[in-house]
Amino acid sequence: MSAARTEEGELAALDFKPVGEEDPFDYDIVVEIDHTESGDFVAKLTSWTHVVPEADVIKLAEEYADSVAAVVGELVNTGDR
Repeated sequence: MSAARTEEGELAALDFKPVGEEDPFDYDIVVEIDHTESGDFVAKLTSWTHVVPEADVIKLAEEYADSVAAVVGELVNTGDR
């Protein structure tokens, strides 16, 4: 992920680039981030329910959401300087 800034220091855009692709079914937990035609990003957390307890997946999803919110908030706050 990279962030571009205008000359005024405002956040102009976020750019997501795939680093590599592997079969997601090789992993017990997968985070998918898809870019929609409308320009939105959709994140999905999937897991093998017979391997990872549902309570662990819920906790991980909450922590992931908190982390993404903190990163986006920091990018927005940094753009205001």
